[in-house]
Amino acid sequence: MIDSYLINNHLEKLQLFYTTLESEKETYRSALELMGHSQIDPFMERYTRFYTNQYLFHYQDLERVGFALHKIHEQVKLHSSWYIPNNPEQLALWESTYADVCLVLEKYPLGMSAIR
Repeated sequence: MIDSYLINNHLEKLQLFYTTLESEKETYRSALELMGHSQIDPFMERYTRFYTNQYLFHYQDLERVGFALHKIHEQVKLHSSWYIPNNPEQLALWESTYADVCLVLEKYPLGMSAIR
């Protein structure tokens, strides 16, 4: 929910983040080579997929946030049957929770440092 709030309120920073990832791709490849990383190509394939698909923009949609939480629960072997796609009751709960998060973060803003 905090990610969703930050993304919705700082879209320009998220776009800059993805643009920077793309423009610095060869810098990261070179760094991995210097460190002697053993799986550079698989890493770079995932890296490219991450900045190309721009997954973090999906957090603007609370249904997608719920789905992501569901997938995390599955991956770490936690109970995940609570998730029902496109469930109006769950969406209402997430919207209510998101509204609460917004109120807290507006009252107690997180410090955002400039990207260097």
